[in-house]
Amino acid sequence: MKIRILFVDDEANILRAYRRMFFRRKDWEIHGAQSGEEAIEKLKCERFDVLVTDMRMPGLSGVDVLKEAHRLQPETIRVVVSGYADEEAALRSVGIAHQFLDKPSDAERLEQAVERAQALQSALESEDLRRVVAGLEHLPPVPEVHRRLLELMASNETDAAQVAALIETDPALAARVIQVVNSAFFAHASPITRLQDAVVRLGFALVRSIVMQMEVFEAFDLDPAFLRAQRDHSVLVARLASAIAPAELKDDAFLAGLLHDVGRLVLEAAGRADVDECHSQVGAHLLSLWGMPYPIVDAVMHHHEPSALGPSFGLPEVVYCANTLVQGEEIHSGLLNRMQAWDREDDWKKARDELCSHRG
Repeated sequence: MKIRILFVDDEANILRAYRRMFFRRKDWEIHGAQSGEEAIEKLKCERFDVLVTDMRMPGLSGVDVLKEAHRLQPETIRVVVSGYADEEAALRSVGIAHQFLDKPSDAERLEQAVERAQALQSALESEDLRRVVAGLEHLPPVPEVHRRLLELMASNETDAAQVAALIETDPALAARVIQVVNSAFFAHASPITRLQDAVVRLGFALVRSIVMQMEVFEAFDLDPAFLRAQRDHSVLVARLASAIAPAELKDDAFLAGLLHDVGRLVLEAAGRADVDECHSQVGAHLLSLWGMPYPIVDAVMHHHEPSALGPSFGLPEVVYCANTLVQGEEIHSGLLNRMQAWDREDDWKKARDELCSHRG
């Protein structure tokens, strides 16, 4: 069966370029829409596997198209092609897009993004995973403060004072943010005691990660010692992932590192014996239900599977390498060869050892 892809852009020459780019892909059925209005009409009448949209168009914008696609066809993979960093930041916050690509984006990168998303979607809908999830009594809902924080951060008008005011509604969370900003990893000359100053120092992306981790770990009634060990491991993986990631991936690497073992918590709470075999898939499934971007879901899905990773040093590869090194294991030589990263492993180990010396 062919993969049906709808490309949306107000420039006809760009739509023609997409058709030329992927003419050789006989397994893809390419469709185009030259406005947001036309795209939505097509979405009402036809099924699409993938939606690729520009953001800034006359009339209805890319955001409008994404929201309507999410409502009409929630299973459709939604990809944004944008040349504006502020748009990407806002869209990451509200969870209506799965993938983000810079504009202009070359054919190879776009093709890889679609193929990877398709493969992940298939894995998340597999019969094996459905069987595991069906055996669980429940999955935790989207963490509440995190949801409200994302809504707040979706506005370009939001400032540190507003974020701090939301966090102050949860005293334990506020204390954790203050603790993190004054830890050895972030500490500077004088201690920070005001929550608003802590938010400024850490930045919205890191605050979001702290909120998510706290709410996730508090959602499970598990042995405190087990939770503490899991939290410490996740924080170390997050810090190493952020340290070794390319600059554009550092924020996502930290969040993916924090959440890479969330499936382990779900399965432990359910008393399952197959934690080691299934936690990656269950964690990815949960995060996809929460609307996390596909690269983060993908990183969680494959943080133990070097054979499933690609040739470039993207987010899944970053989290796999960080988790492997934190566990004291060796990175798979085949992956190092594919990424042409033979000379990086020693530097990554040094970064791990330095982070370990700052733990606590």
